Amino acid sequence: MAESPLMLFFYFVPRSLWVLIAKEPNQYKKETVKARAKRIRAKQRKRRVQTPESSKQIERRLCAEAKYEVHEILHVIGLLIARMLNPMTRRFSRH
Repeated sequence: MAESPLMLFFYFVPRSLWVLIAKEPNQYKKETVKARAKRIRAKQRKRRVQTPESSKQIERRLCAEAKYEVHEILHVIGLLIARMLNPMTRRFSRH
């Protein structure tokens, strides 16, 4: 069936579930655009940027960001599982 625990995990989780999981961060991103734009604008004004972007410009830029794809979610989950199964005990800089 599968030669590794990771492959076994992916075998039993249906593809439709991964599609639903990938939709959620995209939906959240869309719902929080205005709040994130306000925070970014406030940070720009606090740092006294020469020409701070308007809220509309920031919103447009945030909406233009690419959506998360299913394969990206799978990649992250795979890395998390691999890290869980084989934790690094030494510092990352030694690799």
